[in-house]
Amino acid sequence: MFSVYAAPVTTRTPAKAVSAAVPTQPPTKFNPGDLVTWIDKKTIQHKVVPFEQMAYDAVYPMDHEKSWYNQIFGTVISIDEETNLVKVDFDQNGKAAYATGTWDVEQDMLRRVAYSTIHDVPQMYTHDAQAFDTKVLQGKVVLILDMEDRQMPSATCWIKLKRMYLKYKERGPKEEIAIMFFPHWNNDQPAEWFEKQLGLPFADENIFVMKKLACNGIHTQPVYQFLKQFFAGRVDWRYNQAYAKTGGWNSPKFVLDRNGKCVDKILGGSWSSAALRINEVMKKEPGADRPRPVFGGRAHSMHEAVQRG
Repeated sequence: MFSVYAAPVTTRTPAKAVSAAVPTQPPTKFNPGDLVTWIDKKTIQHKVVPFEQMAYDAVYPMDHEKSWYNQIFGTVISIDEETNLVKVDFDQNGKAAYATGTWDVEQDMLRRVAYSTIHDVPQMYTHDAQAFDTKVLQGKVVLILDMEDRQMPSATCWIKLKRMYLKYKERGPKEEIAIMFFPHWNNDQPAEWFEKQLGLPFADENIFVMKKLACNGIHTQPVYQFLKQFFAGRVDWRYNQAYAKTGGWNSPKFVLDRNGKCVDKILGGSWSSAALRINEVMKKEPGADRPRPVFGGRAHSMHEAVQRG
């Protein structure tokens, strides 16, 4: 994705020019303390399928190791009632970010992050329609997996997922991860089916099968609305990482830190990329991690960037 740059600041705008637009502006929709993300209104997006990635990268080279433009988060400090400009602190995105410091921003260039953590998401339910209490996730790194069809994962994929889960469990309670399955679309399998695939009794494990609900479209369930605030894009089994092993989990995997914040979206592929990111998150102190930019790390690809929306 490349963009026609639109500066998020208007601090030097003449007072008359700003005030002229005030009558047409809606009442402020932000409050001090709100977590917001900055939006470029002039963004130009291009769709690229996986086999085209290498050619696309050659024409539009990007720095895949750090983000300077995408996923710019800030905290609202105050709102100017006269100009309707929002003062935002962007000093939480790192030195390589596109926006740092404190700026006055037009409201239509900001979007409030409705759910900061998974604990803010409205009531969730398990596969058997029982209310799910997110307290069981506190203090744990969480791996969120969607599953649109029972035939997608191979037997080898299930075995490797089981081995990875047990590896962390063997390290002790502080290192144990939680896994949440979100069936949708063509997957009507009961929780017992998931237990059979992994060979583990879920009653004794931190593995949860959630109620079947949409993960895409206008009826997207609240959990995936939460995840897509930080890493936008359609959830699809075919969105695998370019040149990744096809025997892996070929759908995006989301990682939550110990506080329930969404810190990464890993494209489909082998479980090694997920394990590497989980290890990174575990090394951080609670509250120290931030959402990872789309272009950050090898687990992401240009295909993910151009599918943002």
